This record gives sequence, structure tokens and C-alpha cells, in this order.
Amino acid sequence: MMSKQINFFHTESDIKEFLDFFRSNVYKLYPHKVDDLNKLREINFPHDRRIIIFRDSKKLEYEYIEKQGYYLLNPENSEAIDFLISAQREDGKSIEAGRLYYTEKIFTSQSLLHKSDDFVKASNRLYTLFKRRFLKKTKFSKGWYLTQSIINSFEQGEAVWERNNNVIRFHSKNSI
Repeated sequence: MMSKQINFFHTESDIKEFLDFFRSNVYKLYPHKVDDLNKLREINFPHDRRIIIFRDSKKLEYEYIEKQGYYLLNPENSEAIDFLISAQREDGKSIEAGRLYYTEKIFTSQSLLHKSDDFVKASNRLYTLFKRRFLKKTKFSKGWYLTQSIINSFEQGEAVWERNNNVIRFHSKNSI
């Protein structure tokens, strides 16, 4: 499988801006997990940590997970970008990284399958625009991309790195 991925930290206040950005670039947003494919609708705001970003719903493949009784998007077989929202940890004061991810090619037992050139070009363009608009690396980054709201938290002394620089802890829940 050949894929592209951007890992980054953001606050909850960034999410609406992200979603507006995706929509302004003519993308639609579906949940990653659904109970009934007949009731699949675009989301306004996520209730789950994963969102599917796409242009053509005919190029999405959901697989039924019988044991759990729901459908999950298969990102490898779909022309979609997987948006994983930064996860708030149980303590309510720290977060793990979010990401944008998609596959350009997948290996099957038979061959290498390429996704459409249009999808790959559009996805690369969206990544570039997203990084340019929202993500930065600064002296606080520790190799990660950060949104301005996270950078502000570090500058104000409200955030610190934990767990080998894989988790950001805030001094108050209001900072997330």
C-alpha cells in the first residue's frame, strides 16, 4: 500500500474551521462508521473521531462488520481521505495527534491497483492547501505539525509535551 499522511495536533475549536475548509474545496463529509447505509448522510459536526472526506460517494466502499453490527469505510478501496480528529484522553486535559490519510495505490494478491489520477491530484492539492492554511512547525513542535491554537497554548505556558512527545497535556480543560 502506498499512502500519504499528515500527523498534527489541533484543539476542538479548530474542527469547525477544518470542516468549513473541506467543504469550501468541494468535498463532502461522511462518518467513518454507520449503522445503515441507506441512512448515510453528510455530517455537520463530528460525533465520532473519524471523518471521511470525499467528492464522489460512488467511489466509497463500506464493509459490514457483523460482530459489531455496523459498516466501516474501507479507506484502501475508496477514493477518500480519512480525517482522524485529535483524541482527547481520559484525563480530559491531554490530546493525541490527529491526521489526514489516504492511499494512492494498494497491493492485492494479484497486482498493484492505482486510484484515479484525478483523486490523487485533488488529494495532494487538498493536503498542500490544508498544511499551508492550518499547520506550522515551530520551536514547540518536536517534529509535529501544530495549529495556531496549539502554538498559542505553548506560548502562554498552558501546554507541555508528555509520553515521549506524543501527547500534549494542557493545564486546564478549557485549553483543549
